[in-house]
Amino acid sequence: MAAGKGERMHPLTLKTHKPLIKVNNVPMIESVINALHINGIYEIYVVVGYLREQFEYLEEKFEGLTLIYNPYYETCNNISSLYVARKHIENAFILDGDQIINNPSILNPEFDFSGYSAIWTEKETNEWLMKTDASGKVVSCSRTGGIEGWQLFSVSRWSREDAEKIKRFLETDFKEEKNKNLYWDDIVMFCHPEEFDLKVYEMQSGDIVEIDNVDELKKVDSSYEKDFSCFVEKHGEIWKFIKFSFTGVSTAILEMFVFALLQFVVFKSLNEVPVRDNAVLFFLGIEYKGYMLSYFLSAVVGYTASFIMNRKLTFKADSNIFISTLLYIIMVVATIAFNTWFGAFLGTLIKNNGYDSFIIVMLTKLLVMIVPTIWTYPLQRFVIHSRKKADD
Repeated sequence: MAAGKGERMHPLTLKTHKPLIKVNNVPMIESVINALHINGIYEIYVVVGYLREQFEYLEEKFEGLTLIYNPYYETCNNISSLYVARKHIENAFILDGDQIINNPSILNPEFDFSGYSAIWTEKETNEWLMKTDASGKVVSCSRTGGIEGWQLFSVSRWSREDAEKIKRFLETDFKEEKNKNLYWDDIVMFCHPEEFDLKVYEMQSGDIVEIDNVDELKKVDSSYEKDFSCFVEKHGEIWKFIKFSFTGVSTAILEMFVFALLQFVVFKSLNEVPVRDNAVLFFLGIEYKGYMLSYFLSAVVGYTASFIMNRKLTFKADSNIFISTLLYIIMVVATIAFNTWFGAFLGTLIKNNGYDSFIIVMLTKLLVMIVPTIWTYPLQRFVIHSRKKADD
């Protein structure tokens, strides 16, 4: 299974597919292939999707290996990968390509029953955790983990009989019912558990290493520690600003949509009636309530969305949420007040001069949104979304 985008490994997986990332100079997927070869297994199918051309060398390097393209990889979960490979799962192992096999014996092709490789754990884990009865049959599985159970790893083997059942459910659950967000394991663990008598193949800790993020990669290959630390040290602030800009564009699209809806639909009638009986508005250069209300309400929506996204996505803040929110409210109140005045002031100017076309009004809104970035980025970066200092 090697079709997904490996987004938790960004930025490494922007150019290199995750299973092809080298760990101690060996691509992870080759660790899996080599372990299969040690056990005399040469009929291997690799399901690819994202950056599929990067896997083409495998067919030349390893005899008996075949690539299968998954055209659904961008819109569906990994149930789609097993669906496109469903003809090849009888008496077979199903594995993920982004792991390291340290103990090839766990892939012994002689097996008597279908089941998953797992390690017994008494400590709390957030990985999938299986419970078994006295006979060793799997009776339940928790997606969110727990304590005292068999921690599931993405190495499983399937008899001919059980493979036929899986193929049938792939046809119905994925193809017919279009359950595109399922993991393929959901079929046997949660959707139709009564159809399968699964058992556990016991492993020891370290027999398999699963790497889900860059921090875990650095633990098994110290060369990434230096390279990635240098990158973050040199470009950390640039990377934060890139993410800040991304969230800014996302929330800007939302804010622009809300503004257009308010300006040209909800408050359209108020854009035509001059308001001169309010001394404050008149002093500020605002004549039309429609512009003022549209700028005010759209800015509230935009900054609320921005706060939620930036706090965790961009700056990964862990400072006190109440203090952080209070500081944010203070900044936003001042910024929205500026946006409301500046936008309504410019709106009054363009309307009085006959330039209030849809394009000009929306470009004006865009300008009004960009200007506050001068102070909102540093405030969010260094005050509002700060992180706690590490304990001494």
